[in-house]
Amino acid sequence: VVENLGPAPATNVIVVDTLPENVTLVGNPTSTKGLCNDGVTCSIGEMEVGETVTVTIVVIVDSDQFENTFTI
Repeated sequence: VVENLGPAPATNVIVVDTLPENVTLVGNPTSTKGLCNDGVTCSIGEMEVGETVTVTIVVIVDSDQFENTFTI
């Protein structure tokens, strides 16, 4: 979940999730606003103050340990 806490609208919002080597992406990521590509980059665009956007990424974990980091 991405939320704009303000104090102003956010422009050109992009979520990038570089998946670790031990996971396999299942299908394409989805977002409640904007567009996502199959490389796990979602262009959300503008977000008003207080607005939230949910990005859903489904993976299969290929090992018993998993750590993931994303950037906005």
